[in-house]
Amino acid sequence: CTQTVQSFKLPLLGSCTYECWGARGGNGAGNQSSIQVGGYPGYAIGTASFDRDTQFYIYVGAVGSRTNAGTSEGGSSNMYNSGGWNGGGGSGNNAGTSIGAGGGGATDIRIVRHTDSNGWGGLASLRSRIMVAAGGGGASSYNGAQKTTGNGGAGGGLTGATGIQGATQYTDSQYANTGGGQTSTGTCTFYNTYSEVSKVDAAHNPFGIYGYARGGENIWWGGGGGGGWYGGVQGFGRSGSGGSSFISGHSGCYAVNQSTSTSTTTYHKSGTNKERYDDTYYFTGTSMTAGATNSPGGNNGYARITMITPANN
Repeated sequence: CTQTVQSFKLPLLGSCTYECWGARGGNGAGNQSSIQVGGYPGYAIGTASFDRDTQFYIYVGAVGSRTNAGTSEGGSSNMYNSGGWNGGGGSGNNAGTSIGAGGGGATDIRIVRHTDSNGWGGLASLRSRIMVAAGGGGASSYNGAQKTTGNGGAGGGLTGATGIQGATQYTDSQYANTGGGQTSTGTCTFYNTYSEVSKVDAAHNPFGIYGYARGGENIWWGGGGGGGWYGGVQGFGRSGSGGSSFISGHSGCYAVNQSTSTSTTTYHKSGTNKERYDDTYYFTGTSMTAGATNSPGGNNGYARITMITPANN
């Protein structure tokens, strides 16, 4: 994890194994007797043979922030924690009393470099992703007496895990969130109807946009959603939900077409002809793991490409 794009060009023709781990959500940020933990990330693996000199762009996600922590009633009303690099959602706060941690960023492999100034975004780049490992949701955090564990939702395989209730008074179903899926971001009924959605920081945490988690500094308190193929969502009084993973060619995945509409195939047409997407990049022997605990990057994400069988070059 360098929090910047890393380029990789295949030096040889041959079969390689491609692996991605997303980043964890941030741990609880409040003054708790026991710290709530951020959601573990998703893991994706597959094998493919691509042409020599094929150019890839690797984006390795960062763990969600937990820098700011509430201390007492009447604290700062503008404290929040940012999501991890590459799609993690920001957390919310409640007057400094309860401040969730940011969601973890996704780790992905693309064939189109980013265009946005944030260093990883841009629609053409996001829709060129051929492998994505989801980030975990940020933990919720509460400094009052009414609290439970609030651990972050795990980064998923096809679907991210829901956030966990972080305070005993927020039991209504409208406050619950869902994880990111193959065709949409995570959802929370409360956010869909509440006027606070207009206050989301659109530059860094767009609300329900492909490739981003839902969340922002001005929405009510809760952990941020994890990044992914589609990101999770911040919870109201809850931890963030996890994002979803994606592997081109993996059963149950839904690719996107040029307009980011859902395709009917699992195979992602994202080749060298960007106008027609003629060249299909896909993997075999694929597998996904939700809530992976074995990332070589620790709390940050990680990517690894391993040559298996070099061809005659």
